Amino acid sequence: ALPPDERARAIAAIRDLRTTIELTSRANRRTGNLVLAVAGCDDQASGLQIAAGLSELINRGGRNATVLFDNDPWQGVVVGTPAPASLADAVINSKSLTDSVLRTNSEIMTIPIHSPIEDINLYADFQSPAAKRVMDVIGNHGDLIMALPSLSKSAIGLALATYADAVIIVAIADKSTKDDVLETYNRFHQAGANVIGTVVGISDA
Repeated sequence: ALPPDERARAIAAIRDLRTTIELTSRANRRTGNLVLAVAGCDDQASGLQIAAGLSELINRGGRNATVLFDNDPWQGVVVGTPAPASLADAVINSKSLTDSVLRTNSEIMTIPIHSPIEDINLYADFQSPAAKRVMDVIGNHGDLIMALPSLSKSAIGLALATYADAVIIVAIADKSTKDDVLETYNRFHQAGANVIGTVVGISDA
């Protein structure tokens, strides 16, 4: 756990970030709820800590929040109710993640992007009409924060970013380079995603 003064600064930074996101993304909202994508500019930078902080702040403010995350680094970072299925599962079988399932959760729900079944991951198309319907269902439940996988791993992050009202790029001081940030920005921009800014974090290492 962070010392009290560091925790207070971290919460204040997340609060200020949320205010900025709310003000800059309002004109692009598809619904009344926020859909935000947070993506690292390289393999060292992850958006998961920011997604976790934003979801907790949203929930403490009395709103439902859903965190969509890449499976690899999530353990212990986001605290919430695990969904009964992954996003990939729901794209293949829409009955696995319905509005009634989401309504059973009144706080924070966590949904992994990938399925534990590899064949489902191979065939799940995150730009398909089925994926759009699933994303609409999730977005209608409350604010959705997506901690996207690195673009160096696959194009899944690009596909999911197109559903977001806003995209934030995460960089790590003294590790991520300007070229990393620019390349990530350009790839999101070319995909039609609305990048609103970059957050620079400090590595624990």
